[in-house]
Amino acid sequence: MGISLGPEAFQNKMEEILKGLEGCEPLSDDTIVHGKTEREHGKRLLAAMNRIEEAGLRLNKEKCALKRREVKYFGHIINDKGMRPDEGRVEAILNMKEPRNVSELKTVLNMMNYLSKFVPHMSTILQPISRLLKRDTTYFWGPDQ
Repeated sequence: MGISLGPEAFQNKMEEILKGLEGCEPLSDDTIVHGKTEREHGKRLLAAMNRIEEAGLRLNKEKCALKRREVKYFGHIINDKGMRPDEGRVEAILNMKEPRNVSELKTVLNMMNYLSKFVPHMSTILQPISRLLKRDTTYFWGPDQ
């Protein structure tokens, strides 16, 4: 079974197409276009759409969310005030069951690391949990965790 380079190739192509356009952020099969004002956003959006059309690509209208003041983008909510975590993801983390083994613990840590850009000193906070991943450590979920 081979490795699919489809998503990576598409990402590279979108970066190439939108190169030099301010406020255009291609990521995977999504692209976010942003501006400080409605006018700036409109200009940037038009420029991005023109580039995409010139490249021979077509957009799926049903999947396009245009001129939004707030968007969900890769697990984050982005608006004119900045970026915050998606409440659904935070809720999922808060409602997670206690991990029973190292494999489940890694899943928990990955989910918690998602919040690291929003929680100061996250690595320090997670230290009692991360300690359980050390080699030659017996897995025991106790009061410190």
